[in-house]
Amino acid sequence: MAPIKSGFARTGDVYGSEPIAIVGMSCRYPGANSVQEFWDLLFQGEEGIREPPAFRWTKEHSIRVSQNDRKTNAGFLSTTIDEFDAKFFGVSPKEAAFMDPQTRILHEVLWESLEDAGIDPLSLYGTHTGIFTGSWMNDYKDIVAGSSEKDFFRTYMGNSIGAAAARLSFLLGLTGPSIATVSLANLLKSKICISN
Repeated sequence: MAPIKSGFARTGDVYGSEPIAIVGMSCRYPGANSVQEFWDLLFQGEEGIREPPAFRWTKEHSIRVSQNDRKTNAGFLSTTIDEFDAKFFGVSPKEAAFMDPQTRILHEVLWESLEDAGIDPLSLYGTHTGIFTGSWMNDYKDIVAGSSEKDFFRTYMGNSIGAAAARLSFLLGLTGPSIATVSLANLLKSKICISN
């Protein structure tokens, strides 16, 4: 029986012979809502770690809050999540209300990256292009679950971090891999479970 060969050509310690190029970028980081703002932050020697904004981590705006939370410096995004253009991305207003802000931001950042690269999104339809995302914590589902309006399926799909990459692939009609990592802690738990 012949050995199974991978789809990659191995050259030395590097897989593949095709170079990789970053052709478009966009970001949302604490203290920076664009690549230019991020570079400015770095150039000025500043950082985005700050005290919580006045409206964050209050009893009115949090599910879980302790006395020490207000004293904790952290990285807070200053982007507006309530101005997501759901119609532009083919998302119903009701679905958008249940959608985790991380997923909303992923839609916007993806589109901005394509614009930055000068790539027509329609030119990607049907291509073997992959989407790879990373997210952390989905506490928005706790906020949605505590609201008076209940909708199991919209809450589940809107807050499933694992579906974020698939949503973006569907939006663009891509046929490549859609992989979403939830957090390092979950990956470590999975590795421990598999090892045992």
